[in-house]
Amino acid sequence: MDPQSRLLDLTDSERAFHKDMHGLSIDKDGSEILSGLTHEESVFYIECLHLRAANSDSIRGRDYDRWVGLDEKHEHARFGMIAADAEAKCAPKSKP
Repeated sequence: MDPQSRLLDLTDSERAFHKDMHGLSIDKDGSEILSGLTHEESVFYIECLHLRAANSDSIRGRDYDRWVGLDEKHEHARFGMIAADAEAKCAPKSKP
């Protein structure tokens, strides 16, 4: 697989935003994913984000329901990563 095809369809600023928000990961196959989602789910989610940015009424029915479910799954994973990062930063340092 071409390494570029493993990347999600994100602009540099979108990619930086998702990284800053603990929203991007790399899966076991080396594909860029949104935290908590598979690559296929991530592609669908990003497509929906782009559609919503262009026209908020463009996602309907089952696609909308799927997007909402994936959003919940992604946010749950993202908040878990934020909590783990905060816990690691706040943990007392052990003395040698």
